[in-house]
Amino acid sequence: MDHTSSPGPQDGEIGSAIKIKSLEHYVDFLSQIIVRAPNSFRNYDYPPAYQLNFEVAFRLAREGMTFVEERIDDSVILARLRGLIEESYQAFSSFDFEGRKKGSWIMQQFEAELLTALRRAPRKKKAPWG
Repeated sequence: MDHTSSPGPQDGEIGSAIKIKSLEHYVDFLSQIIVRAPNSFRNYDYPPAYQLNFEVAFRLAREGMTFVEERIDDSVILARLRGLIEESYQAFSSFDFEGRKKGSWIMQQFEAELLTALRRAPRKKKAPWG
């Protein structure tokens, strides 16, 4: 069997191999959106599956909310945070200066509200054996 012909992550869609692996990684990742969206993501000499662009960044922002949901039980706060992601996406989608400015501001607001909510959220206790 020829292993060179089997599809790997390098053969996938743009950004398909990029994953958020923890809440800490998610919070760090938000700065990439603030600084680079909508059209300043660097093009490295990586396979397409490892490239980050506007759509991939916001897919990851949405998916990363699963880590937030593990720590925050308040449905009102979670809905507000999800709404800010979408507002930021819409603002950045204009791809002009005003949209970039507004999108960055909204994403910074998202980050600030997220960090405040995380500080206030009670820590879930881990089992002594885990």
